Amino acid sequence: MQNIDLNKIIRSKALDKKVLATELFPGHKHPDLALSRILSGVGFLDEKQISKLSFYTSIPIAQLYTGAEWTSFIEGKKHVLACQEYRAELDTTTWIVKLYEHDSLFHEEVLTSAGIGLGEFIELLNGIIAKQK
Repeated sequence: MQNIDLNKIIRSKALDKKVLATELFPGHKHPDLALSRILSGVGFLDEKQISKLSFYTSIPIAQLYTGAEWTSFIEGKKHVLACQEYRAELDTTTWIVKLYEHDSLFHEEVLTSAGIGLGEFIELLNGIIAKQK
């Protein structure tokens, strides 16, 4: 399971902890204490708070998680994910996935499950890349 390194996000975005606590825990009697529990690893953010964090910081949800270095965008009917020197293209018409390293194709396959989740898809890509290395 991947975690959100909230301390790192706060440092990198220079966020005010009091403001962030109020954003993540609206209506909470002690938002500072709630945020402190998250920062110390005692508590965890729920899906609504993760969504609020993403909106507040302008960081896509997938990139909030530690190790989630993939960025994504859409080119026509292709969903493209990029991470460092790697790029994955998923054609949503044919479900063919192509993986490139420095613009050189090194892997191609047809996804057999159209119902694959994003996290599972990224794990699949990471596994293929690990074998390539």
